[in-house]
Amino acid sequence: MKNKKGFTFVEIMVVVLIIGILTAITVPGYKVSTMKARIVNNMTLMRSLQNDILNFYNINSTLPTSVLQLSVDSSDFQGNTHVPTGCDITVSNNETKPSVSMDCQQGWVMTYRLQSVPVGYTLGEKLFIINGGDSARLHQIAHNFGWSGSGNTYTIN
Repeated sequence: MKNKKGFTFVEIMVVVLIIGILTAITVPGYKVSTMKARIVNNMTLMRSLQNDILNFYNINSTLPTSVLQLSVDSSDFQGNTHVPTGCDITVSNNETKPSVSMDCQQGWVMTYRLQSVPVGYTLGEKLFIINGGDSARLHQIAHNFGWSGSGNTYTIN
């Protein structure tokens, strides 16, 4: 019996327990990191779209009615859905608060607005609005970015 090879049941259970503990520690951090990365990547697109709305107005003296009127690659869209991000992007041509909004169905909406000035529009506020999902993590992410806000609405720096 001295030449027995293999592991005992207890040894295997200890290894499974250690793997479980490591997974429980790393998975929440991974989820937060992926949420942060997605938000940051989408901020770049939103900033570009906000500038595009302003440029569209300066050229045409009217606000766009669709995201496809902007300088983005229309092949990236199926309807209002931006295929690379999987997010729905809508343009509001409300004259008092024109904006572009992105909803990625992850419990948050990002809205970049233009501000009305006497001669047209200028870049306005950028908002991060929590509308469900893992709201505790999303609030924490907004605070980590240093955004200020009340309730579920944060102003993006």
